[in-house]
Amino acid sequence: MPMFTPEKALRDFQKTPVILSVILNGVSQKKAQTSRDGADGWTVLEVVGHMNEFEQAFFQRSRLIVETEMPKFPALDPEALAKTHHYNDQKLADVFANYVKTRREHLAYVQALTPEQWQRRGVHPVSGEVTLVENVINTTLHDVNHIEQIIKALGVSKALAAL
Repeated sequence: MPMFTPEKALRDFQKTPVILSVILNGVSQKKAQTSRDGADGWTVLEVVGHMNEFEQAFFQRSRLIVETEMPKFPALDPEALAKTHHYNDQKLADVFANYVKTRREHLAYVQALTPEQWQRRGVHPVSGEVTLVENVINTTLHDVNHIEQIIKALGVSKALAAL
């Protein structure tokens, strides 16, 4: 049995919105705009804005893999997108709601695919050829990195480190 399967990819893919809703529960707009993961780090709102924008990009990549023969994904510049789209000026509740909506659409899309479609490939600008399974797993790993960043920005990681 392959290490990475659609079932494994889907298992964790659907968890991030739930985890984020728990972490963000009670976080005020002001705290989201001012809590950073370091002196030069991003605010919580910038991280959620990035996750929202990249969820849209990952969903687009999934559709391209399924609907196009060996598509090449455009390169993305997270820093430039954060500045251009003014993540920190947006409303946390709206950004998070959009993220959840897009993730649900992405999840519904990939859940409906055949095993053969899950093995289709695209070309990532850095990683090279990737299957749809790998794209979905990469999306989840991207989530985990940014969940940790949000936890750090909120100061929760200090409490966890003491455990």
